[in-house]
Amino acid sequence: MRRRAGAWRWCVAAGAGALLWAASACSPAVDLDPRVATELQEAVEDLARAAAEGRYDSADVAADRVREMLERAAEDEAVSLGRYRAIDDALTRTQAEIDRMRVEEPLVP
Repeated sequence: MRRRAGAWRWCVAAGAGALLWAASACSPAVDLDPRVATELQEAVEDLARAAAEGRYDSADVAADRVREMLERAAEDEAVSLGRYRAIDDALTRTQAEIDRMRVEEPLVP
């Protein structure tokens, strides 16, 4: 059972990595304000760390923070529609993995 938990955590880390990539401002066109990109990257790192450590409630809080930041960036026109969709999709997939992990193993205090 311990081996399975490690595999699930790896999957969430990979999903968070995809989210981090989606939130980065490395594309040739500026479709995400660099300041917003930095803030999103920090929030995604918090999410990945919490999920990897099995702190799913903390990961949920971090995911909510990422989503709020993304929505605010969209309102401020600091993110393109394409980048918004990529980040939103990666965040949704990451949250689904966290939900699966929560069912598979107990919470860590």
